[in-house]
Amino acid sequence: MRVKELVEKLRKETYQIDGSIIDNHNIIRVRFLAKEQKEFESNTLYVGGADLYPTLAPVHADASIALLFNPAHPNAWNHTCEGNLIFVIGEKSIFEVFNQIQDILQDSSRLLDGSASLLECIIRGKEVREVIETGYDILNNPIMLMDTSYKVLSYKTDTTVEDEVWADLVTRGYSSYKYVTKFKYERIIEKVLRNEDPVILDTGVAEKIRRIIGKIQVNDKCMGYLAVLEYKQPFQGNDVKIAKLICEVISSIMKEDKWQKNARGLMWENLIQDLLEGRVTEESELSDRLKSCEWVPDHSLSMVSVDMSRFNDPSFIDYFRVQIHRLAPQFRSIYYNDAVSIIIEAGKTDADKNNISSLISFLKDNGLYAGCSNQFSDLLEISRYHKQSRKALFFGRLMEPGKRMAAYQNYILHDFIYDASFHLKLKDICHEGVLKLHEYDQLNGTDYHQTLSVYLKMNKNVIAASEALFIHRNTVNYRLEKVKEIFDINLKESEETMHMFMTFKVMEVMDIMTSIEKNRTI
Repeated sequence: MRVKELVEKLRKETYQIDGSIIDNHNIIRVRFLAKEQKEFESNTLYVGGADLYPTLAPVHADASIALLFNPAHPNAWNHTCEGNLIFVIGEKSIFEVFNQIQDILQDSSRLLDGSASLLECIIRGKEVREVIETGYDILNNPIMLMDTSYKVLSYKTDTTVEDEVWADLVTRGYSSYKYVTKFKYERIIEKVLRNEDPVILDTGVAEKIRRIIGKIQVNDKCMGYLAVLEYKQPFQGNDVKIAKLICEVISSIMKEDKWQKNARGLMWENLIQDLLEGRVTEESELSDRLKSCEWVPDHSLSMVSVDMSRFNDPSFIDYFRVQIHRLAPQFRSIYYNDAVSIIIEAGKTDADKNNISSLISFLKDNGLYAGCSNQFSDLLEISRYHKQSRKALFFGRLMEPGKRMAAYQNYILHDFIYDASFHLKLKDICHEGVLKLHEYDQLNGTDYHQTLSVYLKMNKNVIAASEALFIHRNTVNYRLEKVKEIFDINLKESEETMHMFMTFKVMEVMDIMTSIEKNRTI
């Protein structure tokens, strides 16, 4: 610490300072001044009483002397000094002054050491959690990082903190609606955002335990908040500066793509991610967080997953999400596992239908593909319906590659059969007649297999089957008669026709598995 900076800190301690500062050198230690002392160490501040002034030997340029005078002592002095001669005028004892100077120097050293430790976090590419742990080691007080939805990202303490707000955050993993309203009422975040440096709070929720609150900012956007509680030890002079350094280090980490994609700072976005990952399981917790982000979901929802795996540019993903919001402001999207997952209102109104049609058109215009889940109303079940949307995307891309949005309801049987394939041989459950029919077509170039499949799919309606196949209904009847004649298949027995229908689905899944295996070997 430089001499002038030290003097200013002493002035803030209500001392009157006078004297002569010739060289603003660095002070790294403090010593008591001995009577008639003649040798002085460099970068050292010597502290003594006024009684030593008459015996003071000449001081060289890179040492400093601080002498304590009481207010009654005359302010005139006469001494030749090449170094710094500082007169501290006050009522305190020499020992109190010495200890205060030592505390100031230690706090300065702590800031330098802390800065070095935090810089090392950046150099070594450490995670946010490790930065929080480093911050705790420096500040020696409980420390917590939250995102803008008051969800706890990381915290560190080695003791039980008797504070209701802290306990609420640690227990729940997020702030309950009760405290969110308190934060808003006390304008805590408003104060934090208004200041460049972290602020010290000592009223309201911080009345019993003071807090340092700082903001995590990335590209002029607030991404979260850092909180330090004055619990284990009183705040020290440089704690606000250290807290600001921690905020800046975390901000630099959050500039990475993985944070840009998933930590947008939107309350509902973080809620969706927590729901998808099973971190929100209670109705009361969901209700609290819905209130916090002022979101009232519709009772008829669907989950849509848009494949973004071929896009490495985050800017395109951001563009896509902005466009989705413009198409339908009530759509909620999140970038998750190489896909943009969208919660859409799937009601039966014309507006809802138009929104979905616009989304499909947008997918087509941008060469994108999506899968859509069945409808649901309970957000606690969102993970299940998210899986449905991903499965619809999977089956749709393989079975209907020209379709921009595949619906899970069209692939429920395929999904069931695909899962069953990991536990049994699919061919063992197939209808023998259908398998032989498929082999016969391959050998003879006939279309009996397709005709029977479409006929069963159209609920054994000859006219509907002929229209789907673009052939005359008499041709359909002829082919069906040949199927019954050659393969001894009974089309009037419901259980047998159900077995045949299931076999066609099994064979479609077997084709999918063959296609997947081929792609793996390429």
